[in-house]
Amino acid sequence: MGNDSKNMISNILFVIGICEIVIGFLGACFLGEALGAAVFLAGAIGSSVSGMLIIGLSEVIKILDDSRKYLEAIMLGRSAPDSLSTDNISAELPEI
Repeated sequence: MGNDSKNMISNILFVIGICEIVIGFLGACFLGEALGAAVFLAGAIGSSVSGMLIIGLSEVIKILDDSRKYLEAIMLGRSAPDSLSTDNISAELPEI
């Protein structure tokens, strides 16, 4: 979950997304055993997709929070926070 423990909403959404995937898969296993493979597939795929959407939303919130911190640092004339250092950006970009 990273070192941004102050961003509680994104951390909570991440945990909810993981729980939804795990609980949905377990529920699909139990229902699939009783009702058939089609029910298992529908439940497993549905819970996985919705859990991944919630995890994606938590990542968007983290990125927006990082951007807010970076812009706040620029506006106040401070250096960027350590987690937002732009020194390594050129090393991460692919060569064209």
